[in-house]
Amino acid sequence: MSEQWKKWEPMSGLPVKYYVDSIVNNLETLEILLSDAANRNDKIRIVFENCSDAYRKTKRDVQEHALESFQKESNECGFFKITNSAYQQWLSEQSCTFADYMCWQHFCFKGLNFIVDVIVAQEPQIEFIGE
Repeated sequence: MSEQWKKWEPMSGLPVKYYVDSIVNNLETLEILLSDAANRNDKIRIVFENCSDAYRKTKRDVQEHALESFQKESNECGFFKITNSAYQQWLSEQSCTFADYMCWQHFCFKGLNFIVDVIVAQEPQIEFIGE
């Protein structure tokens, strides 16, 4: 079965286009900072508590070919949840199927510059911040 990308709108007012400004990972949390492409001073902080199980950051042009079929529906950028995830499948293979027993979700943040995929058991906290 192929991946299923579903637009994810955890709150209203999220920008349509944004840049990934930073990713900070420590033992407790994973924090992703995004800025609105229309006003780079408008920021969104996404925090995964108790750390994410796995994440990856890919330059957008490197992963673009994999997104071609989805491109028409994705409107440039967005917040997504992915089911039947190829990334989760890869993690399962790498863990000798241990990962199959985890209650993971695959979140994807598709910005103008980077695509960030996060595999985690719970949804993140999201907040607007200003500089």
